[in-house]
Amino acid sequence: MVPYSLYTKDEVKKIFWKLRHKNPKQLQIIRNKIKQILEDPDRFKPLRSDMWGVRAVHIDRHFVLVYSINKEKQMVIIEDYDHHEAIFGK
Repeated sequence: MVPYSLYTKDEVKKIFWKLRHKNPKQLQIIRNKIKQILEDPDRFKPLRSDMWGVRAVHIDRHFVLVYSINKEKQMVIIEDYDHHEAIFGK
């Protein structure tokens, strides 16, 4: 299997930069999860409805990392990272 490359949207990079100082443990959990995603991008939950085309994985119980897959370019795109309620509105 050809490894996937990673692209992180600028808004998410800013969030990760803040986490680097506020909560480095959570950032390490995110990094580990991204490694899993890059190894097998189809592993985690595909979303439906208005979020069709993206996938999500929970981080540290209350947070969600949202990503999409560009199979043609063999790329994973980190779309968003936020609290579950902010992502899904529940």
